[in-house]
Amino acid sequence: MPNFTKSALMNELLKTKHDLQENTDLQLAQKYKTSDSEAYKAAIITILKERGFTQIEIGQLIDQ
Repeated sequence: MPNFTKSALMNELLKTKHDLQENTDLQLAQKYKTSDSEAYKAAIITILKERGFTQIEIGQLIDQ
């Protein structure tokens, strides 16, 4: 995994978040499960939080 600076990680997070925004909740959960990228996973979690999911609900969605 590349060694990201905090700024580079935030830029990657924002770009990835923008790219994922149109996915359904279930699509996001599936993409989270199959991803090895921490930035990708962080973007998915951020989107789900913005959609009103709690940490518990996010965990349940991802564990399905």
